Amino acid sequence: MEADMATGFTVEYLRRIMKERYPDVDDVGEHPMTAVGTVLLSAATLGTTDGKTLIQFTKYSQALISAIALNMQHNGLWVDGRYDCSAWLSPEGTIEDDKFWDHISAACGELWFPGRDTSVSVDTCKIYWDERRGRFI
Repeated sequence: MEADMATGFTVEYLRRIMKERYPDVDDVGEHPMTAVGTVLLSAATLGTTDGKTLIQFTKYSQALISAIALNMQHNGLWVDGRYDCSAWLSPEGTIEDDKFWDHISAACGELWFPGRDTSVSVDTCKIYWDERRGRFI
């Protein structure tokens, strides 16, 4: 499946990509890693890492988007408002699953790319679950 990077995408379209590509991740509801993947697809598709834009587009919380941003910036993947997604997303819109999942893991605070300080990260899955359970940070 290729992502339609040129026309009429919505956050629902990007969520559908996540669910179709990774059906084993979600149980009954949305899993945090699906939410994180949706945010990364949104940043790549919109061509921005701006928090307000991503919050408005995805409808995820500021806390979740900020945690993802910190982890991605610390891994050197979000720099100067741009997302370097070239490792997993081809110019034609083809997604390389293993490398995309590495970015999801980095955004979740579970993986650090070479040369990065492993002591700095935020647990985005915990933030996601706490928000769903009504426990706000």
